[in-house]
Amino acid sequence: MALQKKTIRLLILEDSQNEAERLVSLFRNAGQATRVHRLTSSDDLASALQQTWDLLIAAPSSENLEPSEAIAAIRRQAKDIPIVQLTASNDAEAITDALTLGAQDALPQGEDEWLLLVANRELANLEQRRARRSAEVALREAEKRCQLLLDSSVDAIAYVHDGMHIYANRAYLELFGYADVEDLEGMPMIDLIEACDQGSFKTFLKNYQTMEGNSELTCSGVRVDGDSFKARMHFSPATYDGEPCIQVVIRAENDSAELQKLREISTQDPITGLHNRNHFTELVDSAVERAVNAGQIASAPIAVPTNSPTATRSSAMTRLTNWRRRQVAAISPPCCSRRWTPTVSACCSSRSSACAATATSTTRCCCACSTHRASKSRQPSSSAPPATPAWPARSTAG
Repeated sequence: MALQKKTIRLLILEDSQNEAERLVSLFRNAGQATRVHRLTSSDDLASALQQTWDLLIAAPSSENLEPSEAIAAIRRQAKDIPIVQLTASNDAEAITDALTLGAQDALPQGEDEWLLLVANRELANLEQRRARRSAEVALREAEKRCQLLLDSSVDAIAYVHDGMHIYANRAYLELFGYADVEDLEGMPMIDLIEACDQGSFKTFLKNYQTMEGNSELTCSGVRVDGDSFKARMHFSPATYDGEPCIQVVIRAENDSAELQKLREISTQDPITGLHNRNHFTELVDSAVERAVNAGQIASAPIAVPTNSPTATRSSAMTRLTNWRRRQVAAISPPCCSRRWTPTVSACCSSRSSACAATATSTTRCCCACSTHRASKSRQPSSSAPPATPAWPARSTAG
């Protein structure tokens, strides 16, 4: 039975040096690299436990250190070291006593194949426990970072469970005029909605889980002083403290001019004024998501295939790009963006429709200037396209 292909750190409690070496050879012959330490006393065990070990194999008995004492010391220090207790015979009472003391398994001494199977299992379980602990640490760190981002976000964010607030960040409190989050805990969110919009809000929240592709609601909010404001709410599923809930992001529609300008810059080309790639990508992603959820072709500015998400997005982006080029061509100056070529037909398929419309057989497209020139000095001797050079005939010799 092949063990894991990594060096294991092995503790052996065995008075006989020869028997300890036999156990080491057993693991190495199975293809497992080992780093071994043989315990000789309780002080030796205390010193060894300052390091990290993967497995302890204890003999049925030892004059220098009793197996029960070693197991108790490991459990007392809460060390995650699997323990395999060897017994003098296949005695059910001895096996039960070893398991009661805290050993992961007990088996008769000399059952080498059995020992390898048990060691492989315990090493795999140990690796999973270590990976789980690492994941838990990473999860806690990620949760701390997320909490810091929520607290410092300029967007008003709240978590709602069954219509009740369970969390709200600082921006949310400032938006509605509350001083402390405790004032909102347990308060129904509908109390922050103006009376004329409470019916639509209640209907939206009730049917939110079944509404495909619709996660936004525009309504009027009410501050603690009674003032109302228009707000755009974005809903998304989330979890908070392990409980499923709804994340609500609220953006007041009377944002400052600077914020509106930043949003325009993020979605529009500053030169042409057209929507940029990020905006089109968001549209395509939204259309594809609606198509996947509905199981049909998405309602989008373009027709997209439904054979696969990858092909859908690729085809959609191609058609959007072509549409954008046509829009750019309609407002671009009559100039080509590629090198000069002898004839109009070979000239870059001009980005400008005006370029192709006004070009003649004597017109040249030159990127070195910003205008089209009619130059007879550059006119080719023949209007026919240049002859394609013939490939040399393949030799048939040999």
